[in-house]
Amino acid sequence: CLDSYFDRPGVEILQSCNGLLLCVTRPKDRNGASKYYVFNPTTKQLALIPPVPRDRSAIWFMSLAFHQTDCVRYKVICVLSVGPDVD
Repeated sequence: CLDSYFDRPGVEILQSCNGLLLCVTRPKDRNGASKYYVFNPTTKQLALIPPVPRDRSAIWFMSLAFHQTDCVRYKVICVLSVGPDVD
């Protein structure tokens, strides 16, 4: 059952797009890194998104999009925060 899969501490669904789910698992402590992945609930397959180097930037926003002319192609869009705010 899909509900039992996501009824786990730290798992959050960020977005859905044409049946795919963009998810994140957040660690209990601040030293651990969040893991982002795309999950297909129909096939029960998931694809882990490569992590962003911790010393370079932080993930500010992440989204899932599909290619309109080829419905089997998807992209994960990631916006990073790379430094202090500029006035």
